[in-house]
Amino acid sequence: MIQRSGWFTISSFFRCIGPPPRLDTPCRSEVDFQQAVPACRTFKFVLLVLSWLFFSLTGAAFAFEDIKFVREFTGILERPVDVAVSPTGDLYVVDQAARKVQVFDSDGKPKFDFGREASMGTSLDAPNSIAISSAGHIVVADTGNDRIGIFDGKGALLSHFGSSGLEPGRFNSPVAVAVDQFGFIYVADKKNRRVQSFTPDGIFLSAISLPVEPIDLAVDPERSLYILMPSVKQIWKVSPDGRPLKEIQGILDGRNFISDATGMTVDVRGDIYVSEDSHDSIKKVAPDGAILLSFGAHGEGRGSFERPLGMQVDNSGSLYVADSKNKRVQVFQISGAQKASLQGPAAPPYMIEFHSFVQAERSISDLYFRPGRGLYVLVREKNHVLRIGLPNRVFGQGGTGSGQFDAPTGLVVMGDGRMLVADTGNDRVQVLKEDGSVEQQFGKSGTKTGQFGHPAGVAVNSRGVRYVSDVQNSRVQIFNGDGMFLSTFGSLSKSLPGNTPEHGKFQTPTALAVDSKDRIYVLDSGNSRIQVFDQDGKFLKAIGRKGQERGEFTDPADLAIDERDRLYVADRAQHRIQIFDSDGTFMLSFGAPARGGALTSLVDKMMGNTPRERGPGQFEGISAIAAAEGKIYVADSETDQVQVFQFRQASVSVPRPLPLEAESKPAPAKEQQKKSDEFILQ
Repeated sequence: MIQRSGWFTISSFFRCIGPPPRLDTPCRSEVDFQQAVPACRTFKFVLLVLSWLFFSLTGAAFAFEDIKFVREFTGILERPVDVAVSPTGDLYVVDQAARKVQVFDSDGKPKFDFGREASMGTSLDAPNSIAISSAGHIVVADTGNDRIGIFDGKGALLSHFGSSGLEPGRFNSPVAVAVDQFGFIYVADKKNRRVQSFTPDGIFLSAISLPVEPIDLAVDPERSLYILMPSVKQIWKVSPDGRPLKEIQGILDGRNFISDATGMTVDVRGDIYVSEDSHDSIKKVAPDGAILLSFGAHGEGRGSFERPLGMQVDNSGSLYVADSKNKRVQVFQISGAQKASLQGPAAPPYMIEFHSFVQAERSISDLYFRPGRGLYVLVREKNHVLRIGLPNRVFGQGGTGSGQFDAPTGLVVMGDGRMLVADTGNDRVQVLKEDGSVEQQFGKSGTKTGQFGHPAGVAVNSRGVRYVSDVQNSRVQIFNGDGMFLSTFGSLSKSLPGNTPEHGKFQTPTALAVDSKDRIYVLDSGNSRIQVFDQDGKFLKAIGRKGQERGEFTDPADLAIDERDRLYVADRAQHRIQIFDSDGTFMLSFGAPARGGALTSLVDKMMGNTPRERGPGQFEGISAIAAAEGKIYVADSETDQVQVFQFRQASVSVPRPLPLEAESKPAPAKEQQKKSDEFILQ
């Protein structure tokens, strides 16, 4: 069947007016000229003139494609609402009424179903959407339970994430999911009026706020997102980071059919398919809004629908449509498109993967990872340094004597294993040898040079020069390898016009780090920014400001620099980690609250929801961060575990599955120690 939005196809027109045809060659235009006239040759001139007039006067552009019915899947479906096709050709159908996903083979034979069993604590409740990753993982929007489930190709649960709430990583009616070629998951969080993005592990990355409720979304090979919002009669095309790219409307016969849209998908060329309820039809729309194809009517026959909903187009051009009230899925073959497929991004995006939990202690104030030596943990309440290894080792204890600490907050480990500790409560810095014995100490309480008022951060450059942040004196002091005072930089900052704090000055300087060029990074926490200086204390630049957007900080708690000079900033209030490249340009952020706020807690109580366990990428009170060798170590003051993440460029695959959240509780001490020992030896 050929659908039309004009009189004849461009290709058939040029076949008619091109080189002289044979007398027995029929005219293959949409209007069957073979029945109307004996040959196209007679009307070449007339067609040419009329076409030229039409295009000149209307500016219309025509594009025509063929559509052919292939088959239908029916018989055991109650209310299909969405479909997805696996890399192996199996069809996965979300049957909302039956609370399950029904799987068919490529020949239409039912294979199995899943979702009704209580593998996630409860069965699926009003599931509404499905997507399949390039690695074959099945992502299901479990809308009634406000969560996303991830299953393998056989329907076994791998992991799930989300719960009811307003905070990042939580949902209020997640109605649609989409997965890009790298496995990133996008969720249309309907009643929260946003689209949230997650890693394949379910770690929250970012959210795009919307003016109205979205009802569907899709992603193209360029990783652009398409968000369907019928209430404003638009489809928004946005970049993965939320930058607006285009607002698309669908106008046919003077009517914007997007106002009645019920579902949407996008093919490899970036063309959009929209199902609409009022006309029970499917529209194919170009990115510029031009109508490429329209077919369907109310009914039960082939190509007819009764409330068509979710769709998918595979790479061969087959369109699968969930014909919900007819209790079936119809398949069509679409041909005739002339555009090339969209290409993927020039460079793969960066990926955060959960790696492991490392058992440590509560009240962690700093972390440091030294390649070849392992992870060191500074524990504020117990006043000691914990080295994770075989076995764990502890250095220091509470007190004022040599080798004793009072609320230490800063730690750096040098290449030879010596440890530099900011002994904050005792207003001094102590240097420990590799075995924990004291090598030296310097500083005392005061405001003069070489004296401290609450030293918080320490760092050492490539020449062994030592830097100490002096919080109450609003400065950073510089010492040589023997602990002798060299110089100082910084003072208490004041706000300039526009509420901008002065450069080179501080309000509560805390954590420090040094990069490969011996530049000094100072966490100017009171001003919610990072300031960068050369090795002598000359101001170079500032990174960030107060706020909640990307590249902004609300309550920065710690920072770290890896061997590639990438900057990592832990924001306690925003429950997230932000990563910047060596030039200070924002790369990505990840992390979400482990528990909801007051409103979410009240809702949980009213609804009888069980409080969630802390899952990967969820933080309650981030207190410290370290980064080295492609791994990120994050400490949460509310737990005795350090979360470890892998940071790398993505590939077209999905990482290994996570354990279920119910299984993410701390293991027994012996087992945790074994895991920590195995981790430190990697």
